[in-house]
Amino acid sequence: MAFLLLGLGLTLVILSKILYNKRCIAGQGIPYNQKEKLLLYSGYGLLGLAFVLAVFNLA
Repeated sequence: MAFLLLGLGLTLVILSKILYNKRCIAGQGIPYNQKEKLLLYSGYGLLGLAFVLAVFNLA
């Protein structure tokens, strides 16, 4: 279970970064839009959940 959450979380974070990099040229400092923020924070949430499950051996 933790490995699935880890894989899904990493996929969402990487997808968010890819979408952001496609939208802006590096170094411009354009803020993230709502879709990118949602993907990024949900990915971080899944990574955190996978970490908690792995640390406490719940998965």
